Amino acid sequence: MAAVATNDSAPSRVSKLPARSRRRQRLSVTMHVALTLVIGIVVPFAAYIALGQAGVDIASAMSALVVISLLVTAALIWLAGFYSLRRPDAPTWPTPWYPPATAIMLSPPHDDADAVAHMVVRLRRDYAAPLQVIVTYSAPIAVNVQEALEEMARRDPMFLLLYADRGRSKAEALNAALARAEGEFIGIFNACQLPDRRVFNRAWMWLSNGYDAVHGRPVVTNGDTSKVASWDSIESVAPGYAGHATESFDSTTSFWVADVLKRTCRHDHETEAFIPFLYLDRWVPVDPDLIAPRLAPTTLPGLFYQRVAWAEDTFRRSLKDLRRALRNAAIPPHRRIELVYLQLWRPIHTWLSMQIVPLVGYWFWRAGLHSRVWMVPAVGLLSLYVVHLVPAQTLFAYLSADQEMRRRRRWFFSFSVRSPLFYVPFETLMHGVAQMRATLGEPRWTTRQRTEARAPVAKATHIPFPVPSDESRPPINRGG
Repeated sequence: MAAVATNDSAPSRVSKLPARSRRRQRLSVTMHVALTLVIGIVVPFAAYIALGQAGVDIASAMSALVVISLLVTAALIWLAGFYSLRRPDAPTWPTPWYPPATAIMLSPPHDDADAVAHMVVRLRRDYAAPLQVIVTYSAPIAVNVQEALEEMARRDPMFLLLYADRGRSKAEALNAALARAEGEFIGIFNACQLPDRRVFNRAWMWLSNGYDAVHGRPVVTNGDTSKVASWDSIESVAPGYAGHATESFDSTTSFWVADVLKRTCRHDHETEAFIPFLYLDRWVPVDPDLIAPRLAPTTLPGLFYQRVAWAEDTFRRSLKDLRRALRNAAIPPHRRIELVYLQLWRPIHTWLSMQIVPLVGYWFWRAGLHSRVWMVPAVGLLSLYVVHLVPAQTLFAYLSADQEMRRRRRWFFSFSVRSPLFYVPFETLMHGVAQMRATLGEPRWTTRQRTEARAPVAKATHIPFPVPSDESRPPINRGG
């Protein structure tokens, strides 16, 4: 992998996927959705009828299995929710000195260099020691955004612009950034995140008290833009959130002791996910005052692509990593329960919950118009499916939310009403499609493909970048 600073062979202007590729991608998604419905609903319905005609009725045993599946799912969510309410006590402030630090920003926004400049100036202004900033990316970005970033790198010796060879993963791009990081501790931010004030100061409060790392709390910043975004903002603070299974230190605002991170950093070549917390000996706290802002999908297609990618990455992970995570004291109990739920139980529950539709259809086929025979078990099974997740997720989402989100009670009401009627079945379908893609060996969707599925890339403007003078900023101590 070649990682170089700015200049000659930088990636070219970003362009949309060719029309033929977009049509092929939509056709592929349609085929996977249809295949999931056929395998999950049509084939079992035909099997129930065939076995019923042969005198073998397995519907009763299957319905009991589905009920057990729903109850186990609800129990895991409640258990994870109770454990998640345990908040860590922040340590006391250390001696008032701050070491040199490094901020790594992954995948700059395709269309907004101003966000990068604003983040750099804000972090530099609020941190009391030298701060190196590294922006790294592997996918092409708009040429005028690239030019603005290159101008920032030319004018500021402590701003480094790195890019990976095309087609390389974000994980490999981050490896290149870690090789160039010179601070004593490292803060990592995902694309489009605007960290809160004095985040490096607060992170050092944890790291100087013996912790190897500290995570920020993800907060959706565009919940007002659409119903889909408001649902995602509520779900993101609830137990069992799909993003928690793939959440690593490169997907949230997180801070690491540099030596520990470089020593323990591993990444899954299948999913491109970094999993250093599996190799730590200490618990990694989540500080609710370290805000990790992120953008939620605003449309159903965007939500579909995001969740399918997350579920696919989760399904591709090996049970070996899950066993290692369960044995690791660095992972709190509620995250262990979520990992069991999302990586082990959820794939099983997805196909069991789909059996509700063929079971109801089979009961209707067998009883005909005698509704009393099949209506009671059908209504009971459907009612249990509707309520098995939503009350717990809504309650713990409200208890875990900050004061600003709690004021949006309309969001919680909308989530509690629409989720059981629409979102829970939609999420089950998304998990089924993800498992189908992973089983058939389909290539993973890249970040660029998922972004273009949501919205086209906009143009950017060249911006001035206020860089402090070299005399006002001491150089980073390279250790002798």
